Amino acid sequence: MTSAPLVRPAFRQRIVAATALVSTIGMGVLVFLVVVIADRSTDREIQAGLSARIAAVLATTSYHDGRLKVADANDALYDTLTWVFDSQGRLVEGPTIPVPLRAAVEQRVRSSSTGVSEDGEWRLSSAPLVFAGRSAGRTVVAVDAKPYSSALGKTAAASIVLGVAVIAGTCLLAWLIVGRALAPVAAMTRTAAAWSENRLDRRFGLGPARDEITGLGAVLDSLLERVGAAIRAEQRLTAELAHELRTPLTVIRGEAQLGRSTPRIGERERDRFGRIEAAAVDMATAMTTLLDVARGATGANASSEVAPALAAVVARHPHPRAAITVDVEPAGLVVPVPGDLLERIVAPLVDNAVRHAATAARLTARAEGGVVLRVENDGPGVAVAEGSDLFVPGVRGNDSPGAGLGLALARRLARSVGGDVVLERADPPVFAVTLPAGPAPAVPGVSAPAPARSENADPMAADDRPAPALPATGRAR
Repeated sequence: MTSAPLVRPAFRQRIVAATALVSTIGMGVLVFLVVVIADRSTDREIQAGLSARIAAVLATTSYHDGRLKVADANDALYDTLTWVFDSQGRLVEGPTIPVPLRAAVEQRVRSSSTGVSEDGEWRLSSAPLVFAGRSAGRTVVAVDAKPYSSALGKTAAASIVLGVAVIAGTCLLAWLIVGRALAPVAAMTRTAAAWSENRLDRRFGLGPARDEITGLGAVLDSLLERVGAAIRAEQRLTAELAHELRTPLTVIRGEAQLGRSTPRIGERERDRFGRIEAAAVDMATAMTTLLDVARGATGANASSEVAPALAAVVARHPHPRAAITVDVEPAGLVVPVPGDLLERIVAPLVDNAVRHAATAARLTARAEGGVVLRVENDGPGVAVAEGSDLFVPGVRGNDSPGAGLGLALARRLARSVGGDVVLERADPPVFAVTLPAGPAPAVPGVSAPAPARSENADPMAADDRPAPALPATGRAR
């Protein structure tokens, strides 16, 4: 039984991604508010400064004999961008007007506006000089807004950098916290993936349910207990059936041997007894193989050559309705699978190929990283209902006379040794068996070790079983 592949921590990534999204939106809103508030605060500060300077001008200016007089013209106020104009628009007091500001200042002198206006990086404001209800002139003040804009830009940049740092720190913290919270789940996943049907006694054992994780562990332990009980019942039933069938199979084999050795029968009857004996041995071998798979004793150190196993499968069809060809490259191709188990994997596929072939069935074996065995025929394509799976027990093609168990059994046996069985092409049908790569092919003249047998092997499945009486008509090359 193959272990389930470990999945990537997608749940952890989704949580961190959601945290990053929420943090980004929150920090974006916060930075926006900071910039807006700083911008409005800067505007208020500029407006307050301009208003204070206008108030200072009004406090130090007087009107006598039709002329404006500044009480303290040498005050530092008039060293800044502050000007006093008379009613004719003539400059009474103030520094030289900068060229970039000249047009804007002249416009403010002629205007009756008292608000703050913008001119590039400059901010200007003005107010009339009224004495005894009569307008005697106008004062214009200006300020360079570049320092304020620079401070606002630095504030925005600092807010963005701080926001990015907060988002990164939040994501890192979320990654660590979620990882720590999900560490028991990841450990449970790795542990469960490492278990197999042979470790029915293993449990997570997290103790009483204290939180969601330990509650999940308790539920999985209960589920494993039920699954283990079901698997043990299946193994016990398989073992009991195997035990009960051994005796009648031994009797059948003995009677067939006795009948075949009787001198008074003809050659035709002797061949029939030979086929009965071979069928009994084959049944006993299949029973032992399936029992070993159910127990997980598939022979971890066993290996077998592909060509003899395929030839043995072909030999079970002494009179096939279609020619069977076998092509193995390179010669001496070996897989780390017991020979009996390899035959059981391929047999259902060959049976289907012979049953549905029009004129020919073909078996090929190639070394493609691992070992790939392909079983194909020139019959009609495989047709199954939409959404169905041929490898599910009980599912079969619409015109198939079988019970729909052979392909499911072939895949289960292949997966028990780390391989698989797939439908590579539907029309004409090609089934592919993938198996791990075995030892290097045997060198001619050097004997290879015999495939290991399970310690539970039935004596009837020994290597001295007779070959079928009639040779196969297929060609092997």
